[in-house]
Amino acid sequence: MYDHLELTPHQLKHLVSELDRRSELQWMRLALKAPLRVSTVRRSRHYDELTWLIHRLRPHFSPWLREWLSFYFTVIFQSSFEIPAFADWTGIEVWPDATLTIESTFPHHGLYDAKSTVVSGGSSHAQCYETIAASPDIFFRSYYAFDTMPSLVGQWIDFHNLRAVDWTNSIYAEIDRLGGQNYWAVVVRVGGVATVYTEATPSNPAINTLYCVEIHRDVTNQIAELWIEGSLKARATGLSMILNTDQAADGISGAGIDLSGFVDCALVADKYIGPETMMTMQGNMTFLRSPV
Repeated sequence: MYDHLELTPHQLKHLVSELDRRSELQWMRLALKAPLRVSTVRRSRHYDELTWLIHRLRPHFSPWLREWLSFYFTVIFQSSFEIPAFADWTGIEVWPDATLTIESTFPHHGLYDAKSTVVSGGSSHAQCYETIAASPDIFFRSYYAFDTMPSLVGQWIDFHNLRAVDWTNSIYAEIDRLGGQNYWAVVVRVGGVATVYTEATPSNPAINTLYCVEIHRDVTNQIAELWIEGSLKARATGLSMILNTDQAADGISGAGIDLSGFVDCALVADKYIGPETMMTMQGNMTFLRSPV
């Protein structure tokens, strides 16, 4: 996706005009009169730019148009935490002795990120969440940094969740302390019972460092996956997950230590997203682009 928070109205108008000149927006107009094949739309030479544009204008669309566009464009939800009070999310969850704020310590791009602070114990929890149309196959990517890491065996950090109805059927990312090392892991909950799938070799993530974290919940093929910086770290297959994913939540959902986590550039899609890269188009307009 493309996201540049300093994009001026003039630049946005130029982008719309450029897409229109190449007849890409005309596809949308024609589609309102005659159905288009999804595969045809996704082969468009400017599909990425159009996806970015549609996402940016999505709040201004009527509900029926948002639903129609969802058949053609992979991005389901995106937030860079530039809107105050988490107003672009469905809601927030802040449980005992936890806080959730928008601030500016670790923005991946733009001016702001979200800060999730919790205390040791499974009940301390600080997340924002977005309710989406239920789907069996969902990818969720964000950038995370933490101000401390587990240092004792049995300590952990749970964060970045995909849920089906509630937490009892979900997957999420985890950092686990095992044998004096810290491992990335994906946790799968089915009916409230959690199973942890760790990476084969400990990565020992550093404090105060942003990592691209992406999880994948596939109920149809019974697969759960975790990527860090575009590298597949953990994969679980042959699972027994139930219910389609209908919620994505960012922030810390539980920890065995007191800490703060920082999150930015959240994106939910129906295919693999991957890390953002810099791209310049039309002369001097610079965008951060993800593969979706």
